[in-house]
Amino acid sequence: MNIRIPARLAAILGKMACLMALFVSTPQSSAVGWVPPVTPRKFSVLELLGVPGTTVTIGVQVPSGGTTLWLKAHGLNYQNKASIRINGGEWVALNNTNCVFDYPGDRLNGMGGPLDTLSFRVAGVSLVPRRANTISFRFNFTDGVSIGYRILDLNILNASNRRLLPEAQPVFVRGRSSGISPTDVAAGSNLWYHANLRLNWIGDTMNAKCSDCHADNGADLKYFSFSDKAISERARFHGLSLTQGRQIAAYIRSLPLNNPGTPWDPPYQPGPGQDAKPVEDFAAGAGLQWVLPDDSLTFDYLFPDGTPRVSFTNTLNIRDLPIAMPMPDWNSWLPRVHPKDSYGPDFQQVYDNLEVVRGEQNMAHMTLRFGEWQIALWNWSVGPAANLPSEYRDGSATAWRAWWSVGRWRTVKSWDVLKTRGLEARGQEMYGWNVHPKSWPTHTVFISAPHYTIQPMQGHFLRDGSEAVWSVLSHQWYWLQMILNDSNHRHQEGFPVDWPYLQAFTSSQLNHGLGAAAQIMAAAIKTGESTTYDPRSPYEGFTAFFGPSTEFLWNRSHPDQHWNGYDPEFRDAVIRAWLAEYSRMVHELGREHFINVTAEVVEGDTANFAGPPRATPWIRSHTGVLVFLKQRGVSQDIIESMKEIGRYLWPAADWDPY
Repeated sequence: MNIRIPARLAAILGKMACLMALFVSTPQSSAVGWVPPVTPRKFSVLELLGVPGTTVTIGVQVPSGGTTLWLKAHGLNYQNKASIRINGGEWVALNNTNCVFDYPGDRLNGMGGPLDTLSFRVAGVSLVPRRANTISFRFNFTDGVSIGYRILDLNILNASNRRLLPEAQPVFVRGRSSGISPTDVAAGSNLWYHANLRLNWIGDTMNAKCSDCHADNGADLKYFSFSDKAISERARFHGLSLTQGRQIAAYIRSLPLNNPGTPWDPPYQPGPGQDAKPVEDFAAGAGLQWVLPDDSLTFDYLFPDGTPRVSFTNTLNIRDLPIAMPMPDWNSWLPRVHPKDSYGPDFQQVYDNLEVVRGEQNMAHMTLRFGEWQIALWNWSVGPAANLPSEYRDGSATAWRAWWSVGRWRTVKSWDVLKTRGLEARGQEMYGWNVHPKSWPTHTVFISAPHYTIQPMQGHFLRDGSEAVWSVLSHQWYWLQMILNDSNHRHQEGFPVDWPYLQAFTSSQLNHGLGAAAQIMAAAIKTGESTTYDPRSPYEGFTAFFGPSTEFLWNRSHPDQHWNGYDPEFRDAVIRAWLAEYSRMVHELGREHFINVTAEVVEGDTANFAGPPRATPWIRSHTGVLVFLKQRGVSQDIIESMKEIGRYLWPAADWDPY
């Protein structure tokens, strides 16, 4: 199997317990920039969950001038999954040919793309204005995993595609709050841990139980407010009766946990106020309402007074910084096949290490325990114990789905350990007093990204199998890791974030027509921060090429998209602010650091002809960025700053022609 393990892993684990000290500073606060619209209207969420053929019908009073239906749906992850019928007419299957998607779904393949929630207008049906219309929804068929979808909002558009109704807030029944029978709770608990399940309604018997793929006690289903219907229908999908499903739902309802999340609001979605929330609500995230409609709006929060300022020794609060990209929903965290059913009993050593993690009582040792769990997985995957069935080693979709699911399983179980034991705000006990309390002691989220676990050509089982899905999902998981642990100014090679990967996949969003300049700048700032605890360290410190590199001032593959639409003065102010801090770090460390410690500078190097980003030697990359900036008309002081860095690092080269 292709799996990337960071170099010097043993050394990393030996130091993990003392990682993460940081230079304390007040996190940058956000002024009021873009805010979600007020949503006085409520919309009762429609759950089309169950067996194929499940339908729901509602009545809608269509205003004068209203002709077109607009929907916001959660879970339409493949085409023709849903059908609608207007006023008793013909059923119309919804797909990418008759639905016109809002941004960013229109850039990301719509149904089948990487987004869990989509909003769109339905071009293939017409409503009758000034009367009550009946609208029916149907769940058509399963892909072998899904049991349906949800309608989160419905609106009516006029001929100019303007919404005639206010935006709505989705509301739904989170589950019974009273009348739960203790007998049902006991029966549901027994089923949760011991019931024999099927792959689907009529599929083969599974080895995994409910507790294997979810939090051990089902806390995730309670926390993210999965409805009784969702729980009971999922139990039916796995071969249990409706009565048994309702008993499991009763057990989940009985858990003594709050439930601030929803199945569609992405866990840990960043947004203003996340740090101020009690830790019990942290995992619920800021909600889909804080997914910005445009990347440029992030700059309102990145530079709240309108003046770009960058300091690598300050701390940018990435948890409170809204971005124009949703994180994965909880369903996207869950494994598609459990290791018990893909790899069998040989996986036992990995389970054993998970139990060691669960049992650790000394918080200072949690990072080490998580690292040992990762080593156990690595040893299993390459050692004699990995006697996998041939269908899980042959490069097929089945094999890669199994390996991908291992990452999902590991991430869910990490959430289980940290959330249910109340460890999400105890980072200081694990790393030291000067670490942000909300810090996960693991990089399991990062190494669960598809870029880390599977290669693009093996990603054909992910949604529609496109490169866009593989790339955007990688970006989502990498960004999510930064939210959960941004290194607190001190990284260790690829732990907890491999910063060049984060920057590269943030930039790659431009390849799909998405704005990303603000996210790229936020990633570049956080990358610089990660080097400042001990900047002279060869493994944890400042590296000008493999850390906060100038190449990300412009996107590598589609550079003209990076700052398209921006005022040149604002663009230059942002570049100038970041480059000034970069230059300060270079000069403060001295060129001997880049000669003797990082080996990025070769004494006497004069090969300063322009090269592409990431070219070697580094002088070529630096010169290439300089030439590109000059060609794009940035301010002359920026050009001179780039030249000055070049003269300082490579004095033997001739910088005058540039």
